[in-house]
Amino acid sequence: WTQGLNQVDGKNLTALPAHRGVLSVYRGDDQFETRLSLQAFSDRQAYDTASVTLLAYLTVGLDATYHLSKTFSLWLNGDNLLGQSYQVQPGYLEPQFHVRGGIEIIF
Repeated sequence: WTQGLNQVDGKNLTALPAHRGVLSVYRGDDQFETRLSLQAFSDRQAYDTASVTLLAYLTVGLDATYHLSKTFSLWLNGDNLLGQSYQVQPGYLEPQFHVRGGIEIIF
């Protein structure tokens, strides 16, 4: 859990949440690894000169990796699984239900 402090006189703490919390739960062995993460962000100011507030949000992510051997793995990664509509940068919405997968080959 972190808390941002504004140490500049007369300006807003921009794009940084005053409160941020991250909880990550991991389980893994030689063949299968998973991680579930929750991230919570408080509302924050978008600009230092205008009073535009970006809303608070909560995201859930899930990562899974299956190791077929020491050199070959399959992985799947999902972000924002709650489908939250939020902005990290003002005017730019982050992807909802963002899922990626792939193959890892180590030479």
